[in-house]
Amino acid sequence: MRRLARYTLNAFTVLSLLLCVATAGLWVRSHYYQDDLRIKYSRNSEFGVQTAISELRARIVKNRRGTNEVWSWHYIFWEPAGVPSELDVWDKFFSGHPSYYYDHRFGFRRMGFKLMFDSIDEICVPFWLLTLLLLVLPTVRLWKIGKNRTNSGAGICPICSYDLRATPDRCPECGTIPGKPA
Repeated sequence: MRRLARYTLNAFTVLSLLLCVATAGLWVRSHYYQDDLRIKYSRNSEFGVQTAISELRARIVKNRRGTNEVWSWHYIFWEPAGVPSELDVWDKFFSGHPSYYYDHRFGFRRMGFKLMFDSIDEICVPFWLLTLLLLVLPTVRLWKIGKNRTNSGAGICPICSYDLRATPDRCPECGTIPGKPA
């Protein structure tokens, strides 16, 4: 069971590190290009992810009128950075609407509005925060590996790090019989 837990934790560490590198790459790319991925998952709902300058935007668009398409997606990657996106234009157009809301704190933004047939909810998260969150697990794992390698020398218990100079045959703390140093 411990082996499975270790393999699972190692897999999550590698996945977190790969996602961190991908997020850092998108962060750099967001200064030159805006990427936009939209997935229509029902007749009247759409989910989208967009990279803007230094932030990742996730939005849900609900259209009560519905369309004939049930499932579709499209990816737009050629928009240069700094060009206002469709939602930026809508944001400025509907900012005076009574159902419009906008909240901006600590680098996060949340905005949305509801019209007669449509509603849009959008959350913006800065790339620096995503990169830091994805770096936590690999950093902790590397720190523990480094700590275990320094503690695995002769005269130290490999389980509890107790000093074994007085009792080299058995650890008085946890009862482990240490192996011979190579």
